[in-house]
Amino acid sequence: MEALRLGCDVFASDLNPVAGLIEKVMLEDIPRYGPGLADELRRVGAEIKSAAEKELAEFYPADPDGARPIAYLWARTVRCEAEVLLVPKSH
Repeated sequence: MEALRLGCDVFASDLNPVAGLIEKVMLEDIPRYGPGLADELRRVGAEIKSAAEKELAEFYPADPDGARPIAYLWARTVRCEAEVLLVPKSH
């Protein structure tokens, strides 16, 4: 992508499919669709976020101050000579 930015003729590939998709979007889709693509991605992203919030609301109840967690950290305790948490307790 850097060589293309500098104006060179390039060929590219990547074994990582995510990197390949990013490369395709950067090299083909953004130049083809321009700023409208970013606006459409923001709109669709907001729709997905709203639907996910509704579907997962029962699993992520709001805190007393109104803040809503976006994830929980799960850890388990393993017995050895002493009981030790694998992840420290938050304050």
